Amino acid sequence: MAHQNPVLYKLALALTWIGSPTVMIVLAIVAAALFFARGGRSKAGVIVAAPAVGGLLSGLTKIAYGRARPAGAAILNEYTYSFPSGHSATSAAVAVTLCYVLARERIISWPSAIVIGGAVPLVVGLTRLYLNVHWTTDVVAGWTVGLFVAAMSAAVYERLRSSAPPSA
Repeated sequence: MAHQNPVLYKLALALTWIGSPTVMIVLAIVAAALFFARGGRSKAGVIVAAPAVGGLLSGLTKIAYGRARPAGAAILNEYTYSFPSGHSATSAAVAVTLCYVLARERIISWPSAIVIGGAVPLVVGLTRLYLNVHWTTDVVAGWTVGLFVAAMSAAVYERLRSSAPPSA
């Protein structure tokens, strides 16, 4: 932890908090509520399911592997198992799912969706490494779980979209 600059450490703490499962769940609920209010029940369901499924898969995998965290985890009171990173999993699941739906609905452009959907989980995962609360493989596994959830969310969204009656 001698490599950590005090300013970068505080920045990493802020960014890791923004990418935390709690904040990602709130983001998903707010986005889902906005879609629901506009009559997009299925879109709302897909968006709100992403952090739930991502968290469930991440939590079950943590229990199955029972991997200890690096030494820095105790400083931040991180006492759950390390593998996979829940922050990485949830931020990938929510950011990629939300960006996919927003791009498909033409609310944001595809280039914006790709940049945002890639940057958010990348930054969150890197902060987990910088703060020394996860091993590299934990973060990569978290991204994998999150991308799996986002892919399944996109598939469900497309299925619901194709079966929806045409808009007037």
